[in-house]
Amino acid sequence: MRVGVHFESPETRSSEPKPIVQQQNRAFAWFAQNPWFHLHRYRGNDPEWLEKWERTIPRYCKCEEGYRQIKERTPPRFETPDDFFRWTIDVHNEVNAKLDNERKRYPQITVDEALRLWRSEIAFWQPIHFGGLECWSISMARRLRSFGTVVHGNIADETVAETLLGMSPRVRLLDAAKHGVPIVMSCVPKAAPILDSDLILLAHGYCDWTRDWVMSSHGVCRRLVGVSKVVSEHVTRWTGRPCETIENGIETERLVPTITREEMRLRCEIPQDAFVVGYTGRIAAEKRCELLVQAVAKMDGAYLVLCGWLTKHAERVRQIADDLGISHRVRMLEPIQQIGDFLNAIDVFATVPSSEGFGLSVVEAMHFGLPVVSTNLGIMHDLAERHGDFGPSILDVDADASAIAHAIETATASSIDLSEYTADAMADRWRRYLSIDT
Repeated sequence: MRVGVHFESPETRSSEPKPIVQQQNRAFAWFAQNPWFHLHRYRGNDPEWLEKWERTIPRYCKCEEGYRQIKERTPPRFETPDDFFRWTIDVHNEVNAKLDNERKRYPQITVDEALRLWRSEIAFWQPIHFGGLECWSISMARRLRSFGTVVHGNIADETVAETLLGMSPRVRLLDAAKHGVPIVMSCVPKAAPILDSDLILLAHGYCDWTRDWVMSSHGVCRRLVGVSKVVSEHVTRWTGRPCETIENGIETERLVPTITREEMRLRCEIPQDAFVVGYTGRIAAEKRCELLVQAVAKMDGAYLVLCGWLTKHAERVRQIADDLGISHRVRMLEPIQQIGDFLNAIDVFATVPSSEGFGLSVVEAMHFGLPVVSTNLGIMHDLAERHGDFGPSILDVDADASAIAHAIETATASSIDLSEYTADAMADRWRRYLSIDT
């Protein structure tokens, strides 16, 4: 059931409007001052509801007389809820046009903008850096109508921001709360309470930093969600509250190669007959890419290609490759949008993080059909519980370079059905969780 601003106080939660003079809850008074707000939020097509709503228009309001005249000329369309909603927008625009004068211009609104304001399914409150959180938000914004994104802090990646904000425009937190949209909040420490908002905390991992912001923010959130079973278990352990699991999903369109394996290897300056180990994701301390360098150093002639966002830790990885004398067999690439081009050029995908909430890159590689080597974290842990042991392809977190090298050399592709881990399936799970009709 959608939670948000109603005509009644939070204790009664009635679906029928009351005249403004009967409003007793001062916290909602500023919402109640604008009856058009409630008209556009209504999701039905009941003529009786409209009659009750009309009694909430103050008699002193200039719009009242104009509304009556326009309604007589353009009768309500009650055929479907969608027809009625579009009629409310048309009427409101006509009323505003009638009120226009030299001193004040009243706004006109398009149907698309009205749908965003009054029929949005979700809003986002988060930083915009790079990684799984941003991939999740972009995938969701493509599939659910977004009210917008409340950006926390400075934007760290303009390209990612351009993609997300192009589909989910930058908005104010109070506006999202006022319109009663479920707000999914991630990585916002010490989040402030917002009046009667359906604030949902979404945890993408369980590192120390994640634990700190969960503990500082969960008290103002109505619901808690984790992207994998292990994340939800950690959140519940920290907070003592139930945490729903809604698994992430990948954009399968990104897996379709646009160039040949040979061409991609030429671009990377890798011999066509070389054995290539690949990794995608942030090159950061918790991802422990240096262990992959050490493992490849034990494999005669093997190459390692790391593709993703570079952090300060990338210099340490380069230095280790130099120290081991294999820098000529290690490549670092900027993120590639069409990740299928990269996956098509490697032989085994490997990732050995010390902490992993889900692991989108692992699912991408498995979906592509590659053998995968991973520590027993995130989605790999969940898959192993459901489908049995993957053998040496799943490693303990404390596995050393020799164990990783052995796993890489013996890894085989999996035949597990991964259809439930697509972005479409993920969006369907969120629709059900938010009780949104498809």
